[in-house]
Amino acid sequence: KLSQLHKTNVFNATFHIWHNGHFGTINNFRLGRLPNVPVEWSEINMAWGQTVLLLYALAQKMEMTFQRYRLVPFGNHSYLVCLEDRTRELPLYFAGGFKFLWDTKFDHAMVAFLDCLQQFKEQVSKMDSNFCLPYRIDKGKIE
Repeated sequence: KLSQLHKTNVFNATFHIWHNGHFGTINNFRLGRLPNVPVEWSEINMAWGQTVLLLYALAQKMEMTFQRYRLVPFGNHSYLVCLEDRTRELPLYFAGGFKFLWDTKFDHAMVAFLDCLQQFKEQVSKMDSNFCLPYRIDKGKIE
């Protein structure tokens, strides 16, 4: 049993990444919504929380510090802190409602997360030139 434990990848055992129809999932939480598929914000918030925790843990494992942002894994209320203005928090969660239409912090948080993910990708690529993400990230957009 001990040898089996040594062979276990803790990241694979802890974070199940897959898809459900049009949605990417992490630990069965859907990361997104569509007009014809209304996913509850509580589920999306949990997916973001798991995603932040995964990237945070991978960066810690590599002893990596992100530029521009600090990831704060906090369950379904995870967020990023802007390093230029440490009082500025970017929430990767949302409660829903009409405020969403004019509050852009959530959008900025998603762009900031992609910036951190791109930094992580670049760091890993320095050690493994064959490493690549399934989609290209460019200026806060997934292509």
